[in-house]
Amino acid sequence: MKAEYIKKAAHCFRTDEETIEKFIHDFFAAPDIIAALEVRDNFIEAHIRSTTPEEVDDFLLYLRDRLSNKGEDNGT
Repeated sequence: MKAEYIKKAAHCFRTDEETIEKFIHDFFAAPDIIAALEVRDNFIEAHIRSTTPEEVDDFLLYLRDRLSNKGEDNGT
């Protein structure tokens, strides 16, 4: 994952880069969808003043797309 994405997400969610990295790791390492949604919900609860569930879902979809196309990333 590019540091640029982490930095932008940290700014968007008004948190630090380490928190974003931990969230990404915990979400994608969750053993099942229920655990992943708990990670997401905990993140939303912790950042309720600076984010909405829709923004977090959009961020996760963006990450999924980026991760699935990482071999095709041409830097644009």
